[in-house]
Amino acid sequence: MKWSPNPPGVWLYGAGGGVSRIFTEPGYQSGVVPQSVFDAQGRVGRAVPDVSALADPSTGYLIGQTQQFPEGAHYDEYRIGGTSLSSPIMAGIMALADQARGSPHGFANPALYAIAGSSAVRDVTTPRSTVAAVRTDYCDSLTAASGIFYSLRTMNQDLSLSTGPGWDDVTGIGTPASGFVGALSRP
Repeated sequence: MKWSPNPPGVWLYGAGGGVSRIFTEPGYQSGVVPQSVFDAQGRVGRAVPDVSALADPSTGYLIGQTQQFPEGAHYDEYRIGGTSLSSPIMAGIMALADQARGSPHGFANPALYAIAGSSAVRDVTTPRSTVAAVRTDYCDSLTAASGIFYSLRTMNQDLSLSTGPGWDDVTGIGTPASGFVGALSRP
């Protein structure tokens, strides 16, 4: 199959973070955020993001909703990604951690950074080879009646930031792994 544009395709969107110009580096980040991040930004301060979760709309979730309109109810499905996907995922995971602990974590950042680098967190790094997904969409955005089209979505592209070992300004400490809830449930 011939792709247009040629791989890796055009840059559409991506994650990212940086270093605050206003807030100082909190103690829980000390020794976790590498000096190279501060050097690249030309300052030391509160670095973001803290943790990451699935946010790619190409590999995201299909959401269905029914809305009421004056002419009646209308059901629609669509794919979501970005913060609209990753935030509820993290909220659900933290709710499970609160339940397992038996009390709310409240401000969870110190607990998150305490498990950074452990097996409870999956470090997101650059893949050894290019990773891509083929996305299928309706030409008319509603049904396949007008046909479908395919697009190649190459992963791990960003404008200026990149994933790397340990904390990085794309994924923070990484993504929750299988031991994440258990590691956070310890007082």
